[in-house]
Amino acid sequence: MISLDDKILKDIVNGLVYSDPELRQLYLQSILNESGEGTQNSSHQHKWDQRYNTILKIADKFDLKYWKIKRGKLWEALSIIGPENELYVFFAEKNLRKIIRNAEDSHYLRLLNLFNGHYNKMEELFEQTSLNLFASKNNESKFDIDDAREMLQLIENNPSRVIVFGFDVSFISTVRAYVFNAKNQLVWEQELTHLIDTNYQLVLENDNVNAGTKESKIEKDLKEPAKKRIVQLKK
Repeated sequence: MISLDDKILKDIVNGLVYSDPELRQLYLQSILNESGEGTQNSSHQHKWDQRYNTILKIADKFDLKYWKIKRGKLWEALSIIGPENELYVFFAEKNLRKIIRNAEDSHYLRLLNLFNGHYNKMEELFEQTSLNLFASKNNESKFDIDDAREMLQLIENNPSRVIVFGFDVSFISTVRAYVFNAKNQLVWEQELTHLIDTNYQLVLENDNVNAGTKESKIEKDLKEPAKKRIVQLKK
């Protein structure tokens, strides 16, 4: 299912679970909360911006294209487009389960899963056991691919398949890849946790990033616009 090579996968996996302590401190300084005792209402968005901007830099490093998925006025998700026109999207594991189980059909992941209709004939994983953590109560979507294209503002070719990376950093960091069919049933998964480095430093070879400096070169590089940007799927 995954056509990305191991070097790309390794960088993506580590980028999802790594949290730069320097960026954390700079965030607290920017909201006048260096002590950590004040409010941090934008903490969640801050962490996701760090992840997405890291993924964007990885895409640029490996000459991959990406697509920004705009959902509402306050949220923008970022996905990577693979060499076979497959789409990779990223979710925290806990949130991913909630989306598959109970989210509205208009959620962008459930809309994207409509493009996996060719996997509807594959057998659902763990169908007969209690281990299916992604059991969906509503399998039939009220939308079709044309609706999905319009709602996602997709103006070029459909993705060949949609692959979800789910990660967990709550206790022991884990990363897995999943494929859901158009009924939001889990039909394929792959363990990627073995690619996590215990001392990952977010050092991108071509960016001269020094994760150990006090001036946080990472933050500076993440804020700089990448050389190549697209907002749609490639032909």
